[in-house]
Amino acid sequence: TMKNKKVFVKHNGDSVRFFMVQCKERRRLSPLVERAGGRIISHTSSADYKIATKGQSATDGFLFPTFIEACLSSGQMVDPSPYRINTFVSSKPQKRQKYTDEEDAAIVDFVVNHSQYSCKGEKIFKLLEATGRLPRRTWSSLQERFRKTLLPRIERGELRMEGDTFDRAVDEIEEIG
Repeated sequence: TMKNKKVFVKHNGDSVRFFMVQCKERRRLSPLVERAGGRIISHTSSADYKIATKGQSATDGFLFPTFIEACLSSGQMVDPSPYRINTFVSSKPQKRQKYTDEEDAAIVDFVVNHSQYSCKGEKIFKLLEATGRLPRRTWSSLQERFRKTLLPRIERGELRMEGDTFDRAVDEIEEIG
């Protein structure tokens, strides 16, 4: 998805510096960051961005690895705020947020426009998560929503959008499914 663009080069020519805690994401993302002009550094003090995964002890200011993926897939630096790891732990369990019609439409639209990937696999939903279009949703939540709610509704003819967008979507989803 990266068009050989130097996404992680600042206007003054310096590399964007990332600190990444040791994790499997670091091994996977380091070469991608470096190919895009960025640098992985070993200390937080001079880092432009600090990256960690959910299960790791991250203090304020850390971002999820999906920030890097979103920058690479869009070909430019994106707003980091949706990718912040929230270190505030509430005593109340987090209430699940219901999916909106707009989120449902965004999921179906993405599946239709990325029909080169099977909607039965994980990759398409990981790509959707990496775009940052639905920042409150994980790839596994997106996948489950599509498989358990949207696809059955499409197959029963219950889901409609303006124009023939949804009819085309149903045909394409049945073809790639």
